[in-house]
Amino acid sequence: MVRQRRDQAQGQMADLDATWPSSIEPNSWVFADCNLPIDTLAHAVRRGRIEGTKLAVDAVSTPKVGRLPRDLTGVEVLFCNLDEAQ
Repeated sequence: MVRQRRDQAQGQMADLDATWPSSIEPNSWVFADCNLPIDTLAHAVRRGRIEGTKLAVDAVSTPKVGRLPRDLTGVEVLFCNLDEAQ
């Protein structure tokens, strides 16, 4: 079961890499929301940080905001309500 989840997460990150605009320039915006799996969100944050892409993230809900990595370096804007921010 653990291996299956790891394989699924790696597949999702590969999908993210494949769909991440290759022509995106530094200081361009990418939007994500917390409906994405934990590993995929973390990967998007890392890519944003490394590539200088501005990443905006919508928390979606209080339970789903917990999917974000602790280090939000690379997230330029986080959309959340008061409950999601606490």
